[in-house]
Amino acid sequence: RKKLKAFAALFTANFMPQIQRVYLSQIEGYTSGRAWMSLRIRGLVAQFLSDCVKDKAAWKLLKPHTEGIVAHFIFPQMCFTAADQELWEDNPVEYVQKRIDPLDDFGSAVVAASNLLIDLAYDRKQATLSTILGFINGVLATYAQAAADARDPRAKDGALSMMSSLCGLLVSRKSPVAATLPDFLLTHVVPEFTSQYGFLRARALDTCCRYSGVELPDKQATRRILESVLAMLNDPELPVRVHAALALAPMIEDEDMRSALAASLPQVMQVFLNLTNQIDSDTVTHVIEQFVEVYADQMAPFAAQLGQQLCDTFMRVMGDV
Repeated sequence: RKKLKAFAALFTANFMPQIQRVYLSQIEGYTSGRAWMSLRIRGLVAQFLSDCVKDKAAWKLLKPHTEGIVAHFIFPQMCFTAADQELWEDNPVEYVQKRIDPLDDFGSAVVAASNLLIDLAYDRKQATLSTILGFINGVLATYAQAAADARDPRAKDGALSMMSSLCGLLVSRKSPVAATLPDFLLTHVVPEFTSQYGFLRARALDTCCRYSGVELPDKQATRRILESVLAMLNDPELPVRVHAALALAPMIEDEDMRSALAASLPQVMQVFLNLTNQIDSDTVTHVIEQFVEVYADQMAPFAAQLGQQLCDTFMRVMGDV
């Protein structure tokens, strides 16, 4: 163990700075359009930079580049891409599995970029958080102020994706922006429930779900969100329907919302049954389990069909092993 520590110290002091300089040069070439980096390489570079954030000496070299890395390296990877659109249209089931089941997309460039963003915000909060939030706010403001036909929906998706990644920090007791989160949700997230772009509707649902603990200024706003989510259970796009189902999970933890949801239980359970027939996902199954636990007394009409559906899903999964 002592030898390993000695090697780690030697590597950190003598090799890491040289590697870091090469990587930063490669990033500069990539972001300026002078060099090409594959998705795999971008993911590995992001993982390496995450380690650099945690090391004191490596951070000193990385710190001056933070703003550019956030804006030109992390942000583009967190935006909805042409490849995402192709997968959404050609294989929406695979798209959903990659987005909602992290292990299905483990090691991807998107996940690595998100982890790098989180490490910057958490481990170097004083130096980076205001810069990160300022960038996100700039993207959201540009989108909101532009004419409808001049807006970039993929940039809006990237900004909301970044906010989703940072939710754990931003909703904490010590969050410097906790008081602004209700306005963020009502101004930049909820309006996208009716976006003409399916991927933005899905992103808005995901962001709203992650910030479900934020208390809105009045009950009517909360009720309107619930009504919108219920409406999107019938969205023509599968990923949107899945995200709408997932967004209901935190809502049933609230007593008022639980009572309001009870009236729509037949519709909700039918959607759940349909989804389990379309996609095998532990995340969706967990939501069903939550509903069964909360609404046990009202589940009798669905018990046989739900049991059969889950059995069929299990047999299908076992058949693929």
